[in-house]
Amino acid sequence: MSTKEINEYAVTATGIAEGSFIDIDANIGTVPSPIYESQKLDPSIACLPFLQWTGILSQSGVGAPTVDAENRNSLGGTVVFTYIAAGSYRGTLAGAFSTRDKFHAMCNIGSSGGDFYVRWESADSFFIFSRDHSGATANNLLNFSQLQITIHP
Repeated sequence: MSTKEINEYAVTATGIAEGSFIDIDANIGTVPSPIYESQKLDPSIACLPFLQWTGILSQSGVGAPTVDAENRNSLGGTVVFTYIAAGSYRGTLAGAFSTRDKFHAMCNIGSSGGDFYVRWESADSFFIFSRDHSGATANNLLNFSQLQITIHP
């Protein structure tokens, strides 16, 4: 059995995905019909059943985390980050974060070591905490750290 990786696809009116794929164990192949430019899915269209913010954060000294890159934002506004105390920060966007049971966060500390985690605070905000290897909250650990916030319907 071969492994296939989809390169491009479109969903036709009948709901069938068509496009090109790479057969990793053999050659390049195609699904029955070609992809036309007008059939390609537009990634900027909010077609997902949830809202999401993904980005890369950094933080130094007693400053608020800064956004190095915002990869996706379907929340309807700009998340504002503030410094609270060493290793404690807040992300705020009025009404964007719904309820605790619909808020989901995934994060990756980046290049500094230690770890960080995210906790829902309210419909308007969430907390970010960064800890060093001893478990103490500390600044200067969010260096190119990935954060994804998803709000489920």
